[in-house]
Amino acid sequence: MCPSRSRALAAIRILGADTMAGAALPGPDDRAILIEAVGTFAQPGPDPVADWQEWAMQRAAGVTHRIPDALPFHAGDSWKTFAGALVALSALATPKLDGPLHDAVRDRPAAIARGAARATMRRDHPTAAALTRWLVLLQWYGVRVPLDTGLLLDHLRLLGGAAARTALDVAVCDRMRR
Repeated sequence: MCPSRSRALAAIRILGADTMAGAALPGPDDRAILIEAVGTFAQPGPDPVADWQEWAMQRAAGVTHRIPDALPFHAGDSWKTFAGALVALSALATPKLDGPLHDAVRDRPAAIARGAARATMRRDHPTAAALTRWLVLLQWYGVRVPLDTGLLLDHLRLLGGAAARTALDVAVCDRMRR
């Protein structure tokens, strides 16, 4: 395999389901490259976050994949623990990947909003953008959220810096809000 192709597959493996974030409907070539990336690079070690990221990537590729056994958080977890797990799973905050994790997230909009507000006040823009992405997804589902996501996104656009991950999360939010 050509080194540049190997690097591209590694990048796709790292991005996971976000590789398809900009596509309304991934085409056959898009799915094929995701499947190749999955086959070339092994899944990260077993843990609930990695299991859900793998599920999302397989689902984005159109491949049937088992639903992970456990959620990366528990019903009684504090808002900080809950929000922290969602930051690591922001690639799943897209309507194309609806599943059991999303069902659990729908029940806790206040915890996500609290995490987004705290991250914004701390100027932790990547965390704020990841949590805002979940809030925008909840709005897309019709769930009321206790923060104005439009203002959060405006703030992130103005002060969020040039971090690629923050820019990607904001762009996905903008696409979901259309």
